[in-house]
Amino acid sequence: MICPHCQGKTSVKDSREVSGGLVRRRRVCRKGHITITWESHLNPAAHLNARARNKRHVRNWWEKLGEDQRAEKRKYYRLRTQARKEAAVTGKPVEEIYQRWGIA
Repeated sequence: MICPHCQGKTSVKDSREVSGGLVRRRRVCRKGHITITWESHLNPAAHLNARARNKRHVRNWWEKLGEDQRAEKRKYYRLRTQARKEAAVTGKPVEEIYQRWGIA
């Protein structure tokens, strides 16, 4: 991946799997800029959602996606939000609802 700050190559400092099938990776370039990316196993065609260290989105990542990829991403996030709301109301674990709805 290319550093959004200096356009240099980055290397993975550490990786961690988080809930919902996402993998969080911390990447570092030679100049020391840290970038965090979240990668989804559910939609490998989607581009990475990268944020700089100060939590700003890297410019234009959304515009780089095709219209069908954007629609799929919107649907995925909408379902996850609805599942979290249902988990809060019913008291069931969120992961169980994700699996039942087929978004885990």
